[in-house]
Amino acid sequence: MCAGPDPPEFCSDKWCYVMPADCTLGSEQSRYTNKLVLSYETCGYFNRYEAWHQQRQINTASVVVAVLSNSGGWKGTVCSSPGVCGGPIYDLAKDILMQVKHREIILYDLRDGKTPSKFPAEVTAADPNESSAFEICTSAAAMGYVDLCVGSMSRTASRISRANYISLYSDAVHLVTTFTEEDGSWWKQILVCFAPFDYTLWLVLACTIFTIAIIITWHERVPKGELKSSTQLAAFKTTLFRSFAFPFRAAQIQAQTWGGKSASLALAVFSTFVMYFYLASLAANFVHMQPLSTGKVRSIDDVKGLGLKLCCQENLCNSLVSGGFITEKALIREQSRSDILPTLDAGKCAAAVIPHEDMQVYDSHGEFCHIKSVQALPIHRDAGSYVSKRFYKFYSQQVEQQNANGRWGAALLTQKPARLCKARLETKWTSKPTTVFMMSGPLFLTVFLLATGIVHRMLFGVKHAAQQVAEHEFGTEHKELHAKLDAVHDMLIRASKRPV
Repeated sequence: MCAGPDPPEFCSDKWCYVMPADCTLGSEQSRYTNKLVLSYETCGYFNRYEAWHQQRQINTASVVVAVLSNSGGWKGTVCSSPGVCGGPIYDLAKDILMQVKHREIILYDLRDGKTPSKFPAEVTAADPNESSAFEICTSAAAMGYVDLCVGSMSRTASRISRANYISLYSDAVHLVTTFTEEDGSWWKQILVCFAPFDYTLWLVLACTIFTIAIIITWHERVPKGELKSSTQLAAFKTTLFRSFAFPFRAAQIQAQTWGGKSASLALAVFSTFVMYFYLASLAANFVHMQPLSTGKVRSIDDVKGLGLKLCCQENLCNSLVSGGFITEKALIREQSRSDILPTLDAGKCAAAVIPHEDMQVYDSHGEFCHIKSVQALPIHRDAGSYVSKRFYKFYSQQVEQQNANGRWGAALLTQKPARLCKARLETKWTSKPTTVFMMSGPLFLTVFLLATGIVHRMLFGVKHAAQQVAEHEFGTEHKELHAKLDAVHDMLIRASKRPV
């Protein structure tokens, strides 16, 4: 081999025999004697012989390929009839297998729901109770009876503990639930105007404006005020109308007293902040409209908090429990991904967890259009293929090459299914409305300005009362003195008229 005219590249690499108990670097059993262990790494070389040997085995031996048709979503393998298959993963395997001289393809159609009879009895005997073709194919790859399982197969702990796994893509996982169409009534459209504030804030706003109207009336019904000639009830009606119409510039308040001007300023400041908060909340909610969902579930926390049931496939259920998203008693486990949405649609659970790929498939078929995503969960479904030990390095290198030249990404992009379900929008707000706490700053400033006017009025009233008392006392003394002067004047006149 190495003495021929065209020796392999590894022939120039150095290696040496090592004691496996003392060697911490890479080593392997010699293929020519079971008593010796050799290592390329100890001599500073990569083990290129192993890759060459595996490639030689692939070129000289038969490669057994099991095609798991219709294996999940649109990215796996989709077979319209035996031998007529497609899909990104199937096409990827087909391109790579073109480099293999001898190959044997086993086609198993998962649609019949039966255990594949073409797998050797030794594989099925390893777990006689197993009926899933995915699990059986994984075991066959681990035992070497199958070199490649072509299909979109999930990465699970039990499978990777048995067979070599090659990841092909990672898919987002969504929480989905059922929804109903909005009736689009005029009443619901009218309620949109009140959505930016919660009901407690609307009540506080009305009470605040009502209070400001009372305070302005109190200030302006003094002799120098604007409403001095009006009755108390008429003055209050006028001020109340002006206070509610003022934010919309439909009326003006022309206060004459210092306290009335302070209360008018408080109303102007308060109205300005209210309008800014209202318009900002209104715009934010219009921008963040989401697909309609009128059910109880808006997040995974709702499922847990309301004690509802959640449908999911085995591997995703395990991820939810281990991640602390949900408890085991809330789960309804399904063996097949195709059973998840029918179970949800039947009302056996309030929500379900499915990969984004499954949502795309149902959307492309126009099925379950009344089921929509309400939350993207922070977990992913990793999918790929399981391969035998001898085929692993060759197939993984070919997959990496397909990724590097962009052919795998292009296949996913070009074969993405079209949507048939129409997008729907809701008029229910997705962000929280403005609360009293959020308006506490403007409310505090308004109260401060009102308090300033009230304090001024009280202090002015005390001063005015003191002036009246002083004027009253001074007037009494003046009258007494005037009376005495008049008496003296009369007395002098009478004395001047007496005869001398």
